[in-house]
Parts: sequence; structure tokens; C-alpha cells
Amino acid sequence: MKNFHLKFLISIFTLIIVLDQTVAIAQESNWTHFRGTNLDGISADNQVPVVWSDTTNVSWKTEIRGKGWSSPVVYGNQVWVTTATVDGKEMSAVCVDFNSGKVLFDILLFKQDSIYGKHSINTYATPTPCIEQGFVYLNFGSSGTACVNTSDGKIVWKRNVWNLC
Repeated sequence: MKNFHLKFLISIFTLIIVLDQTVAIAQESNWTHFRGTNLDGISADNQVPVVWSDTTNVSWKTEIRGKGWSSPVVYGNQVWVTTATVDGKEMSAVCVDFNSGKVLFDILLFKQDSIYGKHSINTYATPTPCIEQGFVYLNFGSSGTACVNTSDGKIVWKRNVWNLC
């Protein structure tokens, strides 16, 4: 009986290590935060172009309405960015297919009646989203934060700190 328990524990331990390594390998191809999954700005991929232009080393281009300074985040075949109207009255999340550049989701998250100030060279969509399997989190400063389900583009929750007071 002790032998069975020992084999069972070794099997479970081995399974945990294999699953942990599988998740780590899967995460290397994702870019989940500002400056990457490890927050250090270093990509695990060594096949990235170091030179590009409008025609060189470009797989696709996609026009995204509005204006934003956020960096894209990538998980699987999805690329997410934030955007806002120039006047800051509407703030949205946009998801693009990694391989084709096709817009998968364009989700209006916040519609503002009153607008807060910003620097003249900035936009109302500056913070970079963060993403994990199944969910992307998008922040627009004092305008609010939202969580979106990445499989169907539905808003899971939205919060606006000014409305909580």
C-alpha cells in the first residue's frame, strides 16, 4: 500500500511540474502587460524584425478609430489596445486578430458627460491593458476600469471611482 501511495504522489508531483512548464512555455509567446509578460521589455522570441517600414516586415495594417497611446497586449491570437475619441467622450477596447489584423471586437466601455483635463500631447487612452487567459483589463484613469471576456467580447464588470464616492 505504501508503494502505491508513493507512486501516486510521484505521479501527481510530475504532473504538476509538467503543467507548470507547459504554462510557462505558453506564456512566453504572450505579451500580457506593459513591457511584456515579465515586465522587463524583453521578448523571448528571437525572430523579431529589427528593421521595418510601411512595406518592409509588415504582416498587416489595421486602422483603429480614435486615438490612443497604450501599448498592445497579446494573448494567443488576440491583440488588444485601448482607444478614445479625440475629445475624450468615448473610450473603447479594440481586439485584433494576431494573424490577419481583422478587428474582432470594438467595445465602447465608457461614455463621458464631463471630461477631465490632459496634457496636450497625450490621449484619453494612455494606460496599457493587461491580459490573462479569458480576460483583459482596461484602465482609462479616472474615467474608469473594465474587465472584458476575451472569448465573446462581453463586459464582465466596469468601475468608475468617481461614481463610488
